[in-house]
Amino acid sequence: MLKRGWLLFMCLSVGCASGAGDSGSKEDEADAEAGGNGGAGGGEQNQSSADAMDEQVKADAAAPVVPDAASAGGRGGAGGGTTTPRPAPPDGTYYEAPPYALGPDSLGSSSLKRGKLQPILTAKSAIYGDRTFTYRFYMPPGYDPAKPVALLIALDGDVYLSNPQWRTTVVLDALTARQEIPMTLTMFVNPIENARGEQYNGSDDKFARHTIDELLPLAAAQANLVDSPKARAIMGHSSGGLAAFRVGWHRPDKFMRIITHSGSFAAPTQGDVFVNMIASTSPAKAIRVFLQSGTMDINGWLDKNKAMATALAAKGYAHRLVWGDSGHGFEHNGAVLPETMRWAWKDFDPAWNQAQ
Repeated sequence: MLKRGWLLFMCLSVGCASGAGDSGSKEDEADAEAGGNGGAGGGEQNQSSADAMDEQVKADAAAPVVPDAASAGGRGGAGGGTTTPRPAPPDGTYYEAPPYALGPDSLGSSSLKRGKLQPILTAKSAIYGDRTFTYRFYMPPGYDPAKPVALLIALDGDVYLSNPQWRTTVVLDALTARQEIPMTLTMFVNPIENARGEQYNGSDDKFARHTIDELLPLAAAQANLVDSPKARAIMGHSSGGLAAFRVGWHRPDKFMRIITHSGSFAAPTQGDVFVNMIASTSPAKAIRVFLQSGTMDINGWLDKNKAMATALAAKGYAHRLVWGDSGHGFEHNGAVLPETMRWAWKDFDPAWNQAQ
C-alpha cells in the first residue's frame, strides 16, 4: 500500500514511465536536487487526471459507508452519524503501531451531507515567471455566502483528491458535520509544471508570497472567507509539507495552522535550517504545527521531524508529531487525517460560520 501510494504521487507529479522502480526515495531526492518536476503534464493528462479525481470523489461519497449507529470507538468515531464534538488530541510526540486502517470518519456514513468539487481552474503566477498552475475548490456542504468560512489549502492537490488512502473530502465533511472543524473552503492546488521542487523546496519566503499574494485572492473570490490567520490552514506531503511550513513560518499573520505529512526538513531540500531558526527566533510565532513521519520514511526523515518537534517544544509552540512504522507513502497519513484535522483546528471559533 505504501509503495502504491507513493508511485501514484510521483505519477501525478512527474509522470511515470513503464517499468518505474519500486522506491520513491530516489525520485524524491532527484526532485530535491534538480529542482523537481511537478504539475499536470499536458492537456490530455490534465483531463485524464481530472476524470480520475472526479471518479474517486464519487467513489468516496458512495462506498463504503458506515451505519449511523456505528460505535464511536476506534479511529475516527461514528463517521458523521453524531453531532457531538470530541476533544482534539493533545500536543506532543506520539508513536502509533500498525496496522494503519481507515476509520469511520474516512469511510463516511449513509447520511453524511457531502460538499461539491468544483471544476479545474488555471491561473498564472507572476512570482514564478508567469507560469501556469491548476487548482480546484471543494465547497463545504450547505455553504451559505452570507456566512464566512475558514480556508484550507492542500498542496499537491491532485494527490489529496485522487488517492483512496486519503479520502480527504469525506474526512472534511464528517468532521464539519460534527462541528469538530469549522465550515471550510478547501483549495486543492497543484505545483507549476516541471517546477515542484523550485516552488516547494527552500527556506525563504518566496512560496509564502505566492500563497498570500496569488492563491489567497483566488480563494477570496470563490467564497466569503473569515479574515483571520486563525481561520486558515495549509497542508502538504514531503516537499509540499516543507512548503506548507514555510508559509506559516514566514507569514503567521496570514496562516496559523500548518499540517505536514512526511515533511522534508532535510538538507537536500534546504528544510534542515528550520530547526535552528526555530531555536533562535523569539518570541515564538503564533502557529500550530502538525508533523508526521515513520521509521521507513526516506533518508532518515523521521529523525528530522523529531528534531523539528523537539525544537518546537523547547520554544513552547503548539505542535503534535505522530510517527509510526510507516514509509513515505500515504497509508499512515490517511489513517490519521481525521485526528490531524481535529488537532489542527483546535480552538476554532464557531462564530466564524455565523452570519455577519
